[in-house]
Amino acid sequence: MAATTEHMNQLIKKKDEIEAQIKELNGVLDSQQGVGMKEALVDTEGYPRADIDIYSVRHARHQIICLQNDHKDVMKEIEEELYRIHEKARLNKEQAMETSSSSEPGNTFQERLSPFAVVDRVEEGSPASQSVYFFR
Repeated sequence: MAATTEHMNQLIKKKDEIEAQIKELNGVLDSQQGVGMKEALVDTEGYPRADIDIYSVRHARHQIICLQNDHKDVMKEIEEELYRIHEKARLNKEQAMETSSSSEPGNTFQERLSPFAVVDRVEEGSPASQSVYFFR
């Protein structure tokens, strides 16, 4: 389990690094007159905008798109690793239950369901007497 948990920690660290890079690149876009991922880089006449650094905006957009794809892949790996961790935990629990039940032969399901009360009579007209489960 330690190897799986260690791998999960590495994946989470990688995810955090990618998210930090995306945040940093979004800061670059915000510093360029609030240009985001979709805003036009040319003016109404079709010329490159003079109020922004087009190269840095295009580079940041490209990097963000690549990092978003990497983030998606890492998230899939994290999901798969979570399935493995939970499967391993489930198997360990089942094995522990099997070993505990085999080591204690008196601890069966029937013994755990011992009665805690005995009904010796039911009054006529009571809800219990009208029950479909009541047998006379």
